[in-house]
Amino acid sequence: METSNIRLAAVSDPYRPSRRIPAFPNGYLVYAVQEDPGAAVVTRNSPYDVCPVCVTTNIVAVYCEAQGFSFLFVSVYAPPHSSLDPTLDILSDVLRSARTTNVIVAGDFNAKHCMWGPTDPDERGLQVAHFALPNDLISLNDDQSLPTYETLYAASWIDLTFATPPVLASGFRWSVRDDTTFSERRVVEVTVGDTPASGKRLTSYALCQLLDTLRREKWFSRVSGADIASSEALDPILYGQCELDPLRRRFQRTRDVQMRAIYRKEYTSALAAYRNHIREARDVHIRGYALSCVHAYLFSKPFKEAFRRLRQFRCIPALIGSDGTVTSTHLESAALLLRTQIAVDDHTTDEEIHMHTRSLASPPYATVTQDIPFTYSEVVDVLRNTPNKSAAGPDNITPVIMKALFQHHPRFFMMIFNAALALGYFPRCWRTARVTFIHKTGRPAEGTSSYRPICVSSVCGKTLERLLNGRLQHYLERQGLIHPRQYGFTRGRSSILALHALKEKLLQLKAQRMPAILMSLDFHGAFDSVWHPLVLRYFRERGLPSRLYHLLRTFLSERSVFVQSHAGRVEAHPTLGSPQGSPLSPLLWNVVIDSLLSLQMPPGVVIQAYADDTIILVPAPSRDALGILASDVLRRVIAWCREVKDSLRILGVIFDRRLAFYHHADFLKSKVATLAARLATFFSMQRACVRPAQKVLMYRQVILPALTYGSPVWWGQSHVDCRLRVRILMIQRVALLALTRAYKTTSTAALQVLMHAPPIDLELERINAEFRLFTMRKYVAFGSLRFRPDWVAHPHGTVMIHPSMPAAVPFARLTNDQARAASRTHAIHVYTDGSYTTISAGAAFIVFAWPDKVLATGRFRLHRATSAYSAEVVAFREALQHLLAAHYTEPVAIYTDCLSLLQALASPRNVEPHIMAIRSLIRHVSSHVRVYVYHVPGHSGVFGNEVADYMAERAARAGLQRSLPLPFRAVPSQLRRELHAAASLHLTASETSANEPTRALLCKGGATDFGVVMGDPSTVRTNDLMRLMRREVKAAAGKLRSSNCSSIAYEEPYGGRPAKRGGRARLEVSSGHRRKRSLKPPLLVPIWRFGPAVQGKPSTLPATWNPPTCHRTKRVRGRRLCLLGTS
Repeated sequence: METSNIRLAAVSDPYRPSRRIPAFPNGYLVYAVQEDPGAAVVTRNSPYDVCPVCVTTNIVAVYCEAQGFSFLFVSVYAPPHSSLDPTLDILSDVLRSARTTNVIVAGDFNAKHCMWGPTDPDERGLQVAHFALPNDLISLNDDQSLPTYETLYAASWIDLTFATPPVLASGFRWSVRDDTTFSERRVVEVTVGDTPASGKRLTSYALCQLLDTLRREKWFSRVSGADIASSEALDPILYGQCELDPLRRRFQRTRDVQMRAIYRKEYTSALAAYRNHIREARDVHIRGYALSCVHAYLFSKPFKEAFRRLRQFRCIPALIGSDGTVTSTHLESAALLLRTQIAVDDHTTDEEIHMHTRSLASPPYATVTQDIPFTYSEVVDVLRNTPNKSAAGPDNITPVIMKALFQHHPRFFMMIFNAALALGYFPRCWRTARVTFIHKTGRPAEGTSSYRPICVSSVCGKTLERLLNGRLQHYLERQGLIHPRQYGFTRGRSSILALHALKEKLLQLKAQRMPAILMSLDFHGAFDSVWHPLVLRYFRERGLPSRLYHLLRTFLSERSVFVQSHAGRVEAHPTLGSPQGSPLSPLLWNVVIDSLLSLQMPPGVVIQAYADDTIILVPAPSRDALGILASDVLRRVIAWCREVKDSLRILGVIFDRRLAFYHHADFLKSKVATLAARLATFFSMQRACVRPAQKVLMYRQVILPALTYGSPVWWGQSHVDCRLRVRILMIQRVALLALTRAYKTTSTAALQVLMHAPPIDLELERINAEFRLFTMRKYVAFGSLRFRPDWVAHPHGTVMIHPSMPAAVPFARLTNDQARAASRTHAIHVYTDGSYTTISAGAAFIVFAWPDKVLATGRFRLHRATSAYSAEVVAFREALQHLLAAHYTEPVAIYTDCLSLLQALASPRNVEPHIMAIRSLIRHVSSHVRVYVYHVPGHSGVFGNEVADYMAERAARAGLQRSLPLPFRAVPSQLRRELHAAASLHLTASETSANEPTRALLCKGGATDFGVVMGDPSTVRTNDLMRLMRREVKAAAGKLRSSNCSSIAYEEPYGGRPAKRGGRARLEVSSGHRRKRSLKPPLLVPIWRFGPAVQGKPSTLPATWNPPTCHRTKRVRGRRLCLLGTS
């Protein structure tokens, strides 16, 4: 289809392994039944709207519509051994209900007649001919054409094409192509209407531009270095197609029986070879394309395709309206969705409270205090956080183009944005959005509520929306207007924190033996129910600056949305709700639901929300008392609560009445099973060429987040039910089996070692420890680590600054000569440095004035320092505090050799508390004098830097006491190291408790699998010992005589980077005095090395033998080995 530029195809009796049509590439759409289809319609980037009208097993009809033209296209398949009557009856109903007189019918009727081929008519042919005449169907077949169906022994004309007279008015062309296919049927190509006009000729200017682009193309330079080894590489021939066509023509034209048999044999041999070449080329292409994408980025297009995350445009199917009518075109379905999904505010339904709210929002509004204009750094931060792959709006300006335009013309855009703020007017052209309807998974396709409208507006308008959202969010936080029980779209809060608060309340009620009912409120179309007068009234009553108020008011008023297709355009004008996809929608919803969270409720009743997911917890001594405590608004919910319901899913976690979370474990089991099936699809696309490191990455970024979501809620801190523990470990085992493709008899410990995956219970304890330390700010003990909340920086404890304030601190990197030249300028020069050892740490700064005057020094001794970075931060901070207190009048230049600190200051996404504090100090100092920040090379002869370094070393022994909280980014790495140590101890304990070593073949083998054999060291040969797992190494160490073992080497199972595929660590194996060949050990397999005393099979050792102790470590090509020597 792509080669011949065919956009629409009718397929009869398609190839369907496992009774399903195989998946087509992206851009192709297939209309057919799911199970065992006989007919199908395939489209490729169709230039018209395609709406399925009838989809059955043997008949598929689609209605195609473009501007000024429409037609009905029908694909038919009549099985040869079944009656034609059912097929013709369905086809007759389709033709009778057609909305247009332009009809094309194509398919395999398995009927013969002289009207469409040089054969005698049969009964089926007469039946089809009698059906075509009363329905105004004209046969387009040429009776002198090549047979449409041909085998080695027979040929027939059974594939028919019919059309109505209006279709043929503008002419048509029907032909049978003689291309070689994988089927006995030939391709029939039909062209209706005039041939498309040729494109515009290339002008001289465009030709020069094309040649200049080709001149700069790097592809030529890359290919020029290729080594051409054969002459065949210079002839791009498609696998013998040129040789196959003459053989086929010679066979078909020969009339002599004997020569025809000879030519047929030659042609069939060439055809078989051609098909094999095509199959091999297809596999090589798919494997090469998938591998090239995966090697560049693991989660690229093949991964998205395997996990069904690729979306392509598909016309909206026929929908059922509220009155029972059914739409038949894409535009009719889009118009129906706009009427039902786009909300309109009806003034006639207003009650007295609604009229009062409208009256409060309509009068003029002005305030004395106004917000400051948008700043350059504020717009830069907004554009930096805008994804480059976001869809373009109605003006077709992409984020990449917007960023480039702002980079070259910042003054123009700053003028536009600040004019909109000063006038309080959101431009009308940016209030128009294109609507895309996305089908909700698991909903019926014919329901109007099964689609979610997503509004795509202009990128310029979205930039202004994000600027307005930042100002409104800052105003709400500064005034303390965010409700404490709203956990969604709020800085420093999350769904896990909401679930944890709910669980703590439930545990408290459970301890008090107080019955309670948990209700979940589902707001249908939450964002679509945002009432504009209520939002405006909310901000008026809270004194929002009038410019921001009017900018928001005009954003909400006179909005328009549209749906554009090949057949035309339909529009709607919403007056209610906020557009889904807008940056302002979450904030507006939080404003609306704030009144619900602030309702006066009976004692003990708790209302909690995460965005539009709202729960109500009603404790009562009995069900009868529930009606007394609940308000009239919850009468319908009370009736629902009286029904028995054992579990309730809230924010992805299933709560049961016993808080045992067994239902949630079952939910995780099905979820991980689905992910494992999609992983199998992804691996089949790679043809088992995924590297082990990529499998480890897949586990950590796909399986582990899905398995550990909400773990602080459903995984206990001190005691976990053993049944829940067993279920979670089994779920991890299922995921590891899918990743390693190992046998089901493989032990869980071996799978965990191979995938660098610690036991899931230890992983959950680590995640819960991070949550308690960072979010709950509680004391944490994990393994040998102990953390108090005041020892670690609070990740959410920073104060919200105004969006106009620059979030980044720029700096410049100087060379030695530039640093020396800068030190001789008329300015205040401040040099900072830090010193760190495992025993002590110090920080110092020194202030110079031109020419060689020392103004101030500072030396500080750090308490609980963890790195040199901490010392550098303290030195920089203390220097800024001195500058703030000294009130210098000359420009200030600060020099440091810590590049990581300056990069953290320059990154607007870094919100660590010490970085935010340093930025605040720089802003305060910059309000009096100019401040310049420079990076100078360390220990390179810069006088000021050398002096600061000398003072920092002395300050580690004598200086003022200072401390710096541990950066919260450093804590997770320490917890992971402790996790790996705990996992090794856990594995060692399980090995020690095992009575007999198990023997199992671990994997199936192959290029990427791991072939390991575990067995008893007393019964296996030396070569078998090469393939023992680490637990068998340690278990067998106590059974070998010290005289027989000189050293044992094994790889650490946890920690460090996963070994890459194809590592070439080669060790020698000696048995006696005879030298054996070098062996390449498999990945993550313990390696034994025996001394000269080993003869034959190792014998059993006395129990009094002391095991070897680890005395040194060694790296062999990126692999960490522990060398164990005898004691």
